[in-house]
Amino acid sequence: MSFVVDRAKNILMLPIDAIKETGTVVKSTAACLTFVPLSILTLGQFASVNRKANMVYKMTGSPSRLYSRAWRILNPAAQTSWTEKVFCEQYNDEGELYGSYQKRYFNHWWYNGLLTENIATPLFDHAQRASNKSSFLQRHVVSRILYASSGVASVAARIADVALAPLFFTSLVFMSVATFGFVDFSNLNGYTFRQLKVLGVVGDLAKGIRGFINPQQFSASSRRSSVYREGMRI
Repeated sequence: MSFVVDRAKNILMLPIDAIKETGTVVKSTAACLTFVPLSILTLGQFASVNRKANMVYKMTGSPSRLYSRAWRILNPAAQTSWTEKVFCEQYNDEGELYGSYQKRYFNHWWYNGLLTENIATPLFDHAQRASNKSSFLQRHVVSRILYASSGVASVAARIADVALAPLFFTSLVFMSVATFGFVDFSNLNGYTFRQLKVLGVVGDLAKGIRGFINPQQFSASSRRSSVYREGMRI
């Protein structure tokens, strides 16, 4: 009975979510058309303008959030996170090994698609670290090359990620049908969720251009400030 109620709730919430996400995309597009060019024209010198330019990332999770709501209509138990126990090795003062089991929490909402997470995001991280180095070559040359490369790599990675989404989704549907929707395939569902963050390509391109113009506008304190921080909010 609870599954019926949950499905009805998700059906009612889907159009409401669609309206909300449309508003989010509109706001992000407005930021892309106004504050991103303004940040570029002012060479990234104004933190308030830069923060507003980062709003372009807010629409990154919009397709994923709608997918998540729609999928919960079919499988109300669907989750994108889980907690597991892992054995952590530790050593005492005598060098003897001991350890304990600790809980580790993993949430796919925090991450990008597989290729983006393993190609574009690390490039952005390397670019940001280079921009904070004391070496002139690292700070002003290498960082700019990396930011430009990151933007280009993100286009290919995010397109490839969204192309892989049907593969994960087809597997998820098959497994869910086989178990009559009563089993929660968190990992598989989470990967499908991550693959749909294709709209982040707009923010990545903007960040690549802005970083090429002024690498120092992305400080060390805002590591992975793009999709990672946004991902924690979605």
